[in-house]
Amino acid sequence: MRALLLGALLAPLFAAPAFAHHSTTAYDHTRTLALKGVVREFQWTNPHSWIQVLVTDAQGATTEWSIETGAPNLNVRHGWKKTDLKPGDKVTLVIYPMRDGSAHGTLSTITLPDGRVLDGAADFIPKDLAKDAASTPAPGNPQAPRAEAPTAPPAPPPGTSPATPPKQ
Repeated sequence: MRALLLGALLAPLFAAPAFAHHSTTAYDHTRTLALKGVVREFQWTNPHSWIQVLVTDAQGATTEWSIETGAPNLNVRHGWKKTDLKPGDKVTLVIYPMRDGSAHGTLSTITLPDGRVLDGAADFIPKDLAKDAASTPAPGNPQAPRAEAPTAPPAPPPGTSPATPPKQ
C-alpha cells in the first residue's frame, strides 16, 4: 500500500516534464526566419536531432543557433541520412524561431551544400497529414480513392477566350 501511495504521489512529477517536452508552443509558427551559416555540429539523437549552426550577421558577429528537427527514425522516413550534414558544411535553413527571441528554432527546411532541400520535423506532420487525407478512401467505399477537389480548367492561350477557337 505504501508503494502504491508513493507511486501516486510521484506520478505527476514525471508526467509534467513528459507533457511539456512534446509542446511546440515555444516556437512561433506564424513566421519563418531564413539563416545562412556553417554547420558546427549535427547531433543525430533521440528524441530530437539538433543542428548547431554558426551564423554571421552583417556586422561580422557570429551567433550559434540551435535548430531542432525530428528523431532519427522520422528523419530517415523523410529522406535524411545521418551523413547529410558535416561540420563545415555551408547550409541555408528556414526555421520557426523561438518566441523569446533566443537563437533557437525548429526546422522547416534545410538546403544542403549539394542543393538538396530536406524538410524539417516542423513541416513533416502537416505534409504527412495532407498526403494521408489525399489518399484516404471515400466514405462507404474503402476501395475508391477520395475525390479530389475540382480544379479550374486551363487558361486559354493569349489572345483567345474560352468561347473562340485559337487563331491558326
